[in-house]
Amino acid sequence: MNVETFFENFELLTNASNAVDKLREVVLQLAVRGKLVSQDSEDESASLLLQKVQARKEFLIKEGKIKKIKESKLTIDVDDIIFSLPNGWCWENLSKLVLQIKRGPSLKCNQEGLGIRYITSGNLLNGKLDLSADFKFLDGFDKIYSCRLYPGDVILNCVNSLEKLGKSAVFREEHGDAIVGFNNYALELPKDLIFPDYIQIFFQSFVFKKQLVPLTKEAINQASIATREVNSFILPIPPFAEQKRIVEKCDRLLIVCDEIEKRQQQRQASLLKMNEGAIFQLLTAQTPDDFHHHWQRICNNFDLLYSIPETIPKLRQAILQLAMQGLFVTEKANNEQNALSQPQKVSNFVKVLNGYAFKSEWFLVNGIKLLRNANIGHGFLRWDDTARISPEQASEFQRFKLGEGDIVISLDRPIINTGLKLAKVSKNDLPCLLLQRVGKFEFLTNEVDSDYFFWWLQSPIFINSIDPGRSNGVPHISSKQIEAIPFNPPPLAEQKRIVAKVDSLLSLCDALEAKLKAARDSSTTLMEVAARQILVA
Repeated sequence: MNVETFFENFELLTNASNAVDKLREVVLQLAVRGKLVSQDSEDESASLLLQKVQARKEFLIKEGKIKKIKESKLTIDVDDIIFSLPNGWCWENLSKLVLQIKRGPSLKCNQEGLGIRYITSGNLLNGKLDLSADFKFLDGFDKIYSCRLYPGDVILNCVNSLEKLGKSAVFREEHGDAIVGFNNYALELPKDLIFPDYIQIFFQSFVFKKQLVPLTKEAINQASIATREVNSFILPIPPFAEQKRIVEKCDRLLIVCDEIEKRQQQRQASLLKMNEGAIFQLLTAQTPDDFHHHWQRICNNFDLLYSIPETIPKLRQAILQLAMQGLFVTEKANNEQNALSQPQKVSNFVKVLNGYAFKSEWFLVNGIKLLRNANIGHGFLRWDDTARISPEQASEFQRFKLGEGDIVISLDRPIINTGLKLAKVSKNDLPCLLLQRVGKFEFLTNEVDSDYFFWWLQSPIFINSIDPGRSNGVPHISSKQIEAIPFNPPPLAEQKRIVAKVDSLLSLCDALEAKLKAARDSSTTLMEVAARQILVA
């Protein structure tokens, strides 16, 4: 696939996961590799351009208007950074392009608008300067001249968290009067020789990011990049006229990316809203006819409503709620008794056993596993972080021994943003013991099917009982609170039919979700193949 074909089919490649981010990355890679626009033999070469920059710098130094920048050589291996460039291009250190690097003072600012605008790292968003993001001013500073920003200065963030370090933006005339903050550098360029927006493209590209990471100094919750390291960055320099063409083409394509992303977000939001509305009408149907009508509506629009994997979780929850309300199984055998007419609670059928407070000084690297709340996932147990005690000590706590099929729940933060922390113990999880802040459900009667109870615990009926309004903010729930929740199971035979129906429907949900994710994975693979083809062409 060549570049022209790639851009002609630009939007067809956007079904992949994070497709638009990958498209932006490809555009930036093509830009700095000299493959985004065609070269013009009439353009003045980058080598002659750099000679003019050097002459300009020497003149300004002689006039006392700027100070000489100490040149720095890159201290990392550049073999996997440097690639072949088109005719007229060349590689050069950033120090050879910059007239001076400015940095603001570390002083207390105000938010009352007193003094001059103070540009912080919070103002650098998505490659642009956003003055509404962080409203700070500096008053009474007598050395404004040393860090004042001028149109065309490129701002580079130099102190931040590791994942945010290196954000950048071009300062423009409409941004008004401002100085650069302490956590940013401002790069002043000879704007008639080096186009600031091309430098900004470089700061967003993989060429810059490959150099940034190994040169970063890390401290607790903070990373930084020194001026000397910034000066040492190497970048591909095209002729000045081509820099402008690259920026214009890049801007157009990135705007297209923004538009595609916006349409995708709107479509997903619309599908999620439609799905929620359809399910709400189904769950709140007042009569069997209304229920059948709303269910038929979902069936008629199923391919649309469930064309993205993000809608499947709501469908699962609806299936569980309808099943627990007895709406999926209506037939009853002649010898079946009706459910108990008197209101019942969980404690009438099940007891919650709290785990034992094993002492941390007993913990060993090897031995019998202790089930902590950190080990409970959504429907399964995970043992990547495991506490253990010796088999001899474990033998003294058989009351807390877990068996295959036991249902366990985290009593600390039982609900997180991804769902309920509830699981069944499998054979592979054994042997293990129950640690404090984890509850195990012990059945007091044979009137409740364990699989039915497991699905009931995952239904909105139980979840809304412990977290009204779905705030996901429940810090703790006690065994007594769980046991006090209303629970009126149907006859045992009906429970088993409900379980069979739920298993069947949720298996279909799993298959559909897997199919939708596989389609996205295929799109991702196609995107990566297409990107590799045009980058090596």
